[in-house]
Amino acid sequence: MLLARTQGHRYLVGHCHTHQAIRWLRLDRVSPAHLTTQPATRIPIEAAGTPPTTGEL
Repeated sequence: MLLARTQGHRYLVGHCHTHQAIRWLRLDRVSPAHLTTQPATRIPIEAAGTPPTTGEL
């Protein structure tokens, strides 16, 4: 997981269990997170892809 800022927005980039994919999640649109016992997995930075364009997410 990483934090990024692009186009004036802050994003959490990480693995989404719902979509089973790496996703860019805008922090101002994220509902409260919940702590789990599931360990994090290492994901190469290249897997983050490119930032979303304006209007995405």
